[in-house]
Amino acid sequence: MKIALITSKYPRLNGTFIQREINGLKNAGAKITIFPLYDVDKALFNNKNVLSTFENEQVEWCKIVDCRFLSLRYFIGFLKFFKSVSYDYEILKIISAYYKSGFLDFLKFLYSLPKIFYWEKKIKESSHILSFWGNYSATASYILSKNLNIPYSTYLHAGTDLYRKQTYLFQKLILAKRIICVCDFNRKFIKKLYPKYYNKLKNKIIIHHLGLDLKKMIAVPLNEKDEKFRVCFVGALEEYKGPMYILEAFKMFIENHKGHIYLCGEGSLKIKLKNYVEKNNLTNHVSFMGNCSNELVNRTISRCHTLVHASPYIGDAVPTVIKEAMSLSRAVIATEVAGIPELVCNDESGVIIPPQNTHAIAKNFENLHLDRAKCKKMGEKGRHISQIKFNLWKNTKILFNELYKFI
Repeated sequence: MKIALITSKYPRLNGTFIQREINGLKNAGAKITIFPLYDVDKALFNNKNVLSTFENEQVEWCKIVDCRFLSLRYFIGFLKFFKSVSYDYEILKIISAYYKSGFLDFLKFLYSLPKIFYWEKKIKESSHILSFWGNYSATASYILSKNLNIPYSTYLHAGTDLYRKQTYLFQKLILAKRIICVCDFNRKFIKKLYPKYYNKLKNKIIIHHLGLDLKKMIAVPLNEKDEKFRVCFVGALEEYKGPMYILEAFKMFIENHKGHIYLCGEGSLKIKLKNYVEKNNLTNHVSFMGNCSNELVNRTISRCHTLVHASPYIGDAVPTVIKEAMSLSRAVIATEVAGIPELVCNDESGVIIPPQNTHAIAKNFENLHLDRAKCKKMGEKGRHISQIKFNLWKNTKILFNELYKFI
């Protein structure tokens, strides 16, 4: 089966979960061509960190069909777009929907349109169009599916493509052969969003957990003599990830206990977080790791007792890093947001806490520190759950079989 994978930007620094899905579908028997809507820095292909993140495989077997802004390909696509408007009025409806959605959304969609039409000739060779996101990528897939009469399916992830805005989403879901929800919370969200039409959509929905190559997730035993309680945070240093709540909680914890926290990621809050660390004399207890390769992230998680994820509101549906920590036999402290409770069994593989609650985070740092046996047991339970739920090869084989039905 030949799959045209429409995505936003690829390759990307934080795109290991995309790469794993591609690996899994390829292993199941798919031939994949990637169509990125937005320009990428080709220097990424020579970046050692990126190559290690992509496991040195993606350039070998994934053909990237690039159509850069203002390139000859882009202008050819632009001409094809103008020609199509003369007979396809729905394109104007879609443009209008994005215009109403906001000026930035409107510009981003207009920017991607010529690429969609340039790709038509190449995508004709495909047997299925697969959108990795429910926003612009799904709109592109929707247009291509209608124009070329090729079945399409779409993933639905989180805030960027489901929770915050639903531009032309209903039409895209109606046409889609499969709606690939990365957690059951997303299915419930769709039901709440379109209660009158849910019966038309429910048989298309499949719950598909993005998987991990568990053979590469090797759990390393902790040093039981280590008096310090070590904590790891992995994610963008942005408000929607809640790093300030974590630092404030860690400050409370460190007043009575020995500990160290590792912050893996970059973002606009970095300076504010560093100032907080210096102001509160935490410099010797906090490590800012910057952007890390997937290998370094796993090593950092493995040297810690727990991973903490403190999203203050609905944003991420099911953060990949929680799955990674569980597969590495580490306890998880995470907020009760979106699909996170589907990953973490409260008081079994970790602890689910209310969002925006610094005291709850600090209290659970202390609880796990004082009961290392329980902390270890939670990690072992997490590993067991990950083997059942997050097996990359098993999950993508099931997805491949679902898509194969429409050839």
